[in-house]
Amino acid sequence: MTVTHVLIALNVAAWVLNVVTGVDPLSPSPQDLFAWGASHVLANAEQPWRLLSSTFLHVGLLHLAVNMQALWVAGPIADAMLGRWQFLMIYLCAGIFGGLAAMIGAQPTTVLVGASGAVFGTMGAIAAGVFRHGDRLREEVVASLKRLLWSFVAINLLIGFLLPGVSNAAHLGGLLSGFALSCGLAAPGSQPRDTGMRAALMLALALTLMLGLFRWLTDADPIHAIGNLGGANGPGESGR
Repeated sequence: MTVTHVLIALNVAAWVLNVVTGVDPLSPSPQDLFAWGASHVLANAEQPWRLLSSTFLHVGLLHLAVNMQALWVAGPIADAMLGRWQFLMIYLCAGIFGGLAAMIGAQPTTVLVGASGAVFGTMGAIAAGVFRHGDRLREEVVASLKRLLWSFVAINLLIGFLLPGVSNAAHLGGLLSGFALSCGLAAPGSQPRDTGMRAALMLALALTLMLGLFRWLTDADPIHAIGNLGGANGPGESGR
């Protein structure tokens, strides 16, 4: 089983668990998503793990299907370019960076969920691979990858501008972090020691940057009370 299969299985399993416990499969409430670990501007300060758990939650079956279809296409490509552990590191880190980016300017009553920050990070990693190692690939392969990247980014950013509740900030945060992390990692075929050392250094740098951004977002702008999470004045929701 590949990393892509495992990640898709985890995302689908989270949705199935939501449904069997009574969450609406097509249009879950913000309160239900929050209870399952959605990211939330105020709650993240006390429960930072939500930045990771939220990447495995989705606003219904359609949201899940769109993200998993993109991951099904992009995951094996990133795996082949980077190796499974470097790909997994980028996926998870980009998901968290995307979640942090989504918090910028978000309403305090909004819950944030979805894997698209991580998926955009995977696309960013592929873009970096083409940028760094395109000369090792056949010309038609490079052209095909470029078409995939441009079409994916353009379509999804357009959707983000046209549809309410879609966070382009999360998309861009994931894309840029995936590109940057991939640029700092060793290419496939490198010596295991070199690959492991560079991956460890990049992970340490990414965690340091994420911690600094998280502290800035949770400390810089005190936000007033959000109301009752269980009632009509509870949070809104945003997919990413």
